[in-house]
Amino acid sequence: MKSHGKEKWSLSAALPHRSAFTLIELLMVVAVVVVISGAAGGLYLGTYQNRVIEQAGRQMLLTAGYARLFAVENQRSCKMQFDRNQRKYWLSYDEYDEESPDPAAKVIQNQYSKPVSLPETVQFEKISVVPMNRQEMDLANDANGDAIRFYANGSADSAGIVISNGKTRYTLQVAAATGKAKLDFGSPNEFARDIVDLDQP
Repeated sequence: MKSHGKEKWSLSAALPHRSAFTLIELLMVVAVVVVISGAAGGLYLGTYQNRVIEQAGRQMLLTAGYARLFAVENQRSCKMQFDRNQRKYWLSYDEYDEESPDPAAKVIQNQYSKPVSLPETVQFEKISVVPMNRQEMDLANDANGDAIRFYANGSADSAGIVISNGKTRYTLQVAAATGKAKLDFGSPNEFARDIVDLDQP
């Protein structure tokens, strides 16, 4: 008696055996990875640049706030000076000497204040300072550069400083009557001068 053996069929035997990706498949995977990496890198770079200019604006706001505090606490005027070309700013005050009729500018350097350089991607786009009196206006037009003077009574020169990285802008505004500074996102067409909000602290 003959016994007929059952033939076994498997799916693996029916399909051709593949052990690796083809060159086209590998190139497609690499292209997809490159596109995703480029998009993520662009988003990260934009976010990083925005973070850098925001921090630069906040540092400038803190410096202006300390300038007002220094002037009131020490009962002497204090200047926030700007160097457009070097992209720097710092605080100073005038120190008088009996031997010299002209005051010497002393840079304030302590744990709260030191000269600050803007990041490489950030620059001063506009510096507008209106001194409180005519004598100060004449001094501002000298070769001393741009400076905001904060006075012992809490007032200050009216000012607007715009910093930019080419895409994003922040504006520091100083109110003359109160000497208080605020930081706004963007660049206003005209700086609001001598507007005092008595409800704000």
